[in-house]
Amino acid sequence: MLFRSVPLEVANQLNEISNRIKQIINVEVNFLNVLKEGDKLEDTLYGMFRKNVIYLNSKGFPKGTEWHEAFHGIFTLLSKEEKNRVYSIARRVFPVVEDDIKELSGFYSRVAQDYLAAGNKRKAESYLKLSTDYSFLYAKVLEEKVADHFQEYMNGQPTTF
Repeated sequence: MLFRSVPLEVANQLNEISNRIKQIINVEVNFLNVLKEGDKLEDTLYGMFRKNVIYLNSKGFPKGTEWHEAFHGIFTLLSKEEKNRVYSIARRVFPVVEDDIKELSGFYSRVAQDYLAAGNKRKAESYLKLSTDYSFLYAKVLEEKVADHFQEYMNGQPTTF
């Protein structure tokens, strides 16, 4: 693993987290700051799942963030039918309000603007399109709510689904 300028105790913590995560899903765990745009991401995110890697904020993250991101990894492995079943249950359990959609849309719009400012017009257009795709945004909000729920469960909080 690459650890750019993190104290040994933080690197050790990441290794412990990686070992726990690998008990349920075979993914790598690293810090956001190893990514090209990582320093900027660390200003806005606690964690992220991308291309079979869980990235965590090297400056700190809430307890169980690794499990939240692991859920996203597991979700990518599900078939379309399995995802639809999860969405169906989630729609009944977790209310999605317009503010949830607007918040996520705003996030995708900001990412689009960042890519545009960096000169990556193709990525900017892709994220801008996602920022206006209501079905995509609704599904992502549901996925986030289930990931939050999984994080609570893994943190030992009483939960039902």
